[in-house]
Amino acid sequence: DRTRVRTLRGLAKLRLEWNYLKRLRQGRFDTCFSMHPGDRTCLWAWASGAQWRIGTSVQPLGFLLNLAVPLPEPHLNGKDYLDYYYDLAGPLRLESKNRNTFYVLSDEARKEAQRGFHWVFQGITGPFIGLHPGASAPARQWPPERFARLADELMTSENAHIILFAGPGEEGLAQKVFDQIRGKNKAFIPSSTLKNFAACLERCHLLIGNDTG
Repeated sequence: DRTRVRTLRGLAKLRLEWNYLKRLRQGRFDTCFSMHPGDRTCLWAWASGAQWRIGTSVQPLGFLLNLAVPLPEPHLNGKDYLDYYYDLAGPLRLESKNRNTFYVLSDEARKEAQRGFHWVFQGITGPFIGLHPGASAPARQWPPERFARLADELMTSENAHIILFAGPGEEGLAQKVFDQIRGKNKAFIPSSTLKNFAACLERCHLLIGNDTG
């Protein structure tokens, strides 16, 4: 019922990693579900002190998980990620396999997003299309001028209203895309928190972004 946002940049990487591990430990979790295969996530699960540590054993540090499931990543076995996650959760003996995904939002977050949209678009109902040009690495990032060109085409063909989003440190990139969009039906709504971003996304009809990694 809590979200841990991890940001590791530059020289502060080691310190932030250590602080993250301390917060995990302080959480006193009973169960840690390592959904992504990787040495770091296995180490986090073990360092959390959780009694039950669930994840795939098909990884070098899989021995740190005491409820390991022998599953390769979805792209290696032809499964989609929802089925992969449900299979990983096998030790939990879940009775339902609901394929509807959702993110729990508070009324406060929804109201804040509504106020932002009303102030920017003054009662316009859409369609709203979100653009998120950021990515975890330059190789994963579509050029800003192409996002801008796509935005203009969507304004022309769909009468769309474009909303630019940005993560921490990506404000300059989003502003660059914003400045290159020729149409007027656009807005840049910085997201102060993950929940605020999710609440804004809930009001969008479509989100276009990169493979963020």
